[in-house]
Amino acid sequence: MHRLAGILLLLGSVACARELPLNFEPGDAGLLDAAAADATRGPSDSGAPDVVAAAGADAGVPDAAVLDGGAPRFAPNDVSILFPLPARDAERARRLWLVPRAGEEGPYFPVDAPDTLPDLNADVGRALGYPASMITALRYDPCFPSLRAQPCQAQLRLVAQPVLTSADSVSMLDDAAAHLFYALSSTEARAVEGELAVLKVRSTVSTEGPLSVHPGILADASGQLEAAVRGLVVAHCREDNLVRITVNSFAMDHWIFSRFDRAAGRLERQALTHLVQASEAQAWRREAFINDLQDPSGTIEPAPELGFTALLRADRFQNGAPVDPIAAQVAAERLVGIENPDRSSTDDVDCVSCHLATQTRLYAARNGVRFTGLAQSFQAPAGQPTELLLVPELRGNLGATINFGWHSQHDGLGLQIRVPSISQRTVNESAAVADYLGRR
Repeated sequence: MHRLAGILLLLGSVACARELPLNFEPGDAGLLDAAAADATRGPSDSGAPDVVAAAGADAGVPDAAVLDGGAPRFAPNDVSILFPLPARDAERARRLWLVPRAGEEGPYFPVDAPDTLPDLNADVGRALGYPASMITALRYDPCFPSLRAQPCQAQLRLVAQPVLTSADSVSMLDDAAAHLFYALSSTEARAVEGELAVLKVRSTVSTEGPLSVHPGILADASGQLEAAVRGLVVAHCREDNLVRITVNSFAMDHWIFSRFDRAAGRLERQALTHLVQASEAQAWRREAFINDLQDPSGTIEPAPELGFTALLRADRFQNGAPVDPIAAQVAAERLVGIENPDRSSTDDVDCVSCHLATQTRLYAARNGVRFTGLAQSFQAPAGQPTELLLVPELRGNLGATINFGWHSQHDGLGLQIRVPSISQRTVNESAAVADYLGRR
């Protein structure tokens, strides 16, 4: 029996994957019976938290999304969750917050972290940074830094961005985010996988298709599915397993990236790797209007050891083609290699290159650089979608630096628009993780 199929046999309408005995193994009928008996007593009797409350007794999974063993086949949206933004103050309690207000929930975040971490946006007051940040995205990684790595570490990773709500509106600032890394033991990783499977089953709509705002949460009028996700985050993103925070901070049309590892309860700034000179920070200095789709110009400081700077200036292109086609194709191979989790891990790439790769590729492809048939290109797992869903404003926009979350900018009428911002690497990693879990 497929491992997740065994877990799902126990769920009923209120049971939780974390109610399974810790020594549960697929095919152990005795343990299955014992766990099923616990499940019928309900969370109040068993003492286990009700993390995956039912989202409707008649919710189901389409046949195409079910494995032979009866368990749901994970799709990218099941392992990488992009949350919808609240429209106003009244919707805040349905979301997760880095610094929750009364009646709100969120992961563990050190209260003194803002004194150590760079300001998320140095152009505004600190109250509009970490204290205003919503958890905009969640990703599960069963094997960090790479699915091929041994040994590796299972993780939950969260993205937090400033989201400003009022009685009747919501707004955001320029791109800025904190990424929080929570390490999972093998037992806890199994529990998380079970809970993610339950979320898929309980969704009232299919979660299949390209990575996007989570379709189940968008359709969750009752709020029960969102409550289950909040429970998952609160249960598994704790003080004892927060191991790293990385920051993409904004100041005066520049973005500065940094990394802090946590040990013995303290955050310590780390030296960044794969740079031409030693540094504890790396910047993307935009040298055009932030969201200009016609000008990719900017400077990465310090420069990466192996970058794609041949594509990061408007004067490198002329009449819709690269001035130096050979240099452009070398850079193109590097770009698709960065986007390919089978070729590189996040430990192999500098921060800025990872965050700019997709937007640089989209701009270059529009200006005569070939990206088809390259040796470094990602080969999508069978049955897993890798289409990149972006609005036109985010196709070749070197002011969009969020790999998985939300981007805000002003349209031609001066009105703020807020749109999903997703990198091709995030899409590819999500497809690879979904496939990996289905094959185990």
